[in-house]
Amino acid sequence: LVDRGALHVVRRVQALTEQNTALKGIETQLSAERNERQEAEAQLQAAEQRLEALKKTTAENPKPDAPADPAVAGQLKLLEILLKNDPMNPQLLLFACQGFGSYAFLFLEQKESDRAKVFYERGRNFGLRVMNRKSRLDLIAEADLNSFEKGLEKLTRKDVPLLFWTAYCWGGLANLNRDNSQSLAELPRIERMMLRVNELLPGYFYNGADIFLGSYYGSRPKIFGGNVEKSKFYFD
Repeated sequence: LVDRGALHVVRRVQALTEQNTALKGIETQLSAERNERQEAEAQLQAAEQRLEALKKTTAENPKPDAPADPAVAGQLKLLEILLKNDPMNPQLLLFACQGFGSYAFLFLEQKESDRAKVFYERGRNFGLRVMNRKSRLDLIAEADLNSFEKGLEKLTRKDVPLLFWTAYCWGGLANLNRDNSQSLAELPRIERMMLRVNELLPGYFYNGADIFLGSYYGSRPKIFGGNVEKSKFYFD
């Protein structure tokens, strides 16, 4: 009986030791994950600050001709890496949409139009990834215009940054593809998006939607939707 009791105690001690070791392993893993998360949050915060500065510069430079900034390019790469691990994160997707669009406008459009197209398209697609979910359409960009407009109606005031920057990237891409009939056919969708921005939050991003709409109506032939009076209205 003594031997059995001692054996029971030994086994119990072994079991408790194994449990303690396992708990320590879990604690170590959680600590490592917590540190990784904190580091990722710090990197994201730095990226957000740099992108905010980039957005401001975009608004203040109507005719950019600046050398590419390697630091900004690095932040965009970081966003892509983070999105591989969390591909439907709406905040990351918005940052990426803003960043790629601003970078294309500031650093690429004047000197490297082909690369600018790639960046605008990436930015647009990041934005559309969120819009597909919010509009409850699987592929909002491929919906007919009536369904597209109904999808936009589901977006609210808090979605204005997403709506504007997706349209900004899409418009930048269309502007560089003016000899492409498909891009020209997509312009009415971009117009509807900017009109929706003005409905929800007039004056957003230094009257960005007004600037787009004024240029849109003023540069197109009347037969394709051009309207001098509308252009003057939005520029005034």
